[in-house]
Amino acid sequence: MLRSHSLKLDFVFASILVLLVGIALFATDQDAYAPSSSDDIPQENQYIHADK
Repeated sequence: MLRSHSLKLDFVFASILVLLVGIALFATDQDAYAPSSSDDIPQENQYIHADK
């Protein structure tokens, strides 16, 4: 009984760890993509204004 309980806790801990790692990777991906896309938009606007 103690063994199954510890295995259950290990599984829960592993799932939480995987979830946190997934969230961390997703957050870093968002941080990596957000500046590049926001940087591209002003550059395009600058080119459009420069052409006009």
